[in-house]
Amino acid sequence: MLNKRKKFLFIIYIFVIFISSKYFIDNDEKVVLNKLETSNYVELNPFIIRDGGIGPKDYTWSEAAMQPWCSGGGTKNNPYIISNIKINGQTQERCCIYIVSSTVFFKIKDCVFYNSRHVAYAGIKLSHVSNGKIINTKCFDNTVGIRIEDSDNINIINNHIFDNEYGILMFSTTQVNILSNNASNNHYGSGISVSSGDSYNISNNIANNNHYGLFLGGSNNILVSKNNVKNNYYGIGIYDTFNSFFITNTILNSYTGIDFMNSQNNLITSCEIDFNSYGGGLYMYESFNNNITFNKLSFNNIGIHLTRCDLNRFEHNTIISNYSQGITLFQSSKNIFFQNFLYEHSIGIYLYTQSNNNTFHANYLANNGECIRLDSTCLNNIFTDNRCVVSIKSKISGFNQIILLTLFGSCSIVIVVIKRRLKIIRF
Repeated sequence: MLNKRKKFLFIIYIFVIFISSKYFIDNDEKVVLNKLETSNYVELNPFIIRDGGIGPKDYTWSEAAMQPWCSGGGTKNNPYIISNIKINGQTQERCCIYIVSSTVFFKIKDCVFYNSRHVAYAGIKLSHVSNGKIINTKCFDNTVGIRIEDSDNINIINNHIFDNEYGILMFSTTQVNILSNNASNNHYGSGISVSSGDSYNISNNIANNNHYGLFLGGSNNILVSKNNVKNNYYGIGIYDTFNSFFITNTILNSYTGIDFMNSQNNLITSCEIDFNSYGGGLYMYESFNNNITFNKLSFNNIGIHLTRCDLNRFEHNTIISNYSQGITLFQSSKNIFFQNFLYEHSIGIYLYTQSNNNTFHANYLANNGECIRLDSTCLNNIFTDNRCVVSIKSKISGFNQIILLTLFGSCSIVIVVIKRRLKIIRF
């Protein structure tokens, strides 16, 4: 009863976060979503806006506001707005636009930035900045499209970040919305990358043809939802990340769909993870206390692959036509698999090399070459009320083990029913 109550509260918490995230955008951003307007740009040389500290600068904000391309007063209701400019970085090691040590409210919108070089620079770079918005802007042919570090309260909305080496790079930045951007064809790095971040909403983005579509490292409290991630080497990389939510993402045609390592207390739900090749749909390594629910994983090399992962829960996943195994566990223990559907694999569920004390309850396996395979090192796994529907030629390897485990582990029995050349095996 307590577990059901915890699950219910957990779902409500996610729903509140998801709904509330929609209200982080003010009316101005709502108008420009999914719309790149054409403009007559003013062409400028690269420049720096610095409002505090010591270092090079071309303008303070008050000085920039005297230029024809900048307006506003720096308040929440009347932010500084830089608009309709185009800056060529001239293939130099500098930023097209660099804003540093700023706490005023500002927007960069309807602009173009290109040809900046070196990973320390970018088309747009913000450092030690609060209250900034980047809207409806293009960054291309840079080493880095957008680079933001040591900042907070940042919105990146409806931008096109393409043909850079790296798309959007975020470092040690909090309270961020990255919404409705196209971060594709960034050749060496990620479409969107977050390192040491907290409190992000990353939703409704397209991230195709990058090395990583989305990358999270050392981050907390991240909502990743409704993103379309295709044709990357890794679809989504999740590393040392905690208390985060991955909801309704589509991840297709990558080497690995989701690469998930050293992460805890996360939820992956309602995602479509298909056609990911060698690394498979979801590869998890040394990760604990995560919930994987209501996902579809099909036509991957392996549907779900766990290595040294404990205390995770997998519920209501649909795992279909992956080329080798549906679910594989290696040195993984105390995981729970409940009401998953596994169809058409060489092996439905495969446990090997000291994968112990896992629980499989009420799963349905159909048309697999083998429903279950366990090697002799896997001990004390519990199977209850599962169903295996196989053709006459199919089999369950190590089935005597399963009979013993169910007899002694749950006082249940195995029933074999033959209907129309099928066996329905309950275990």
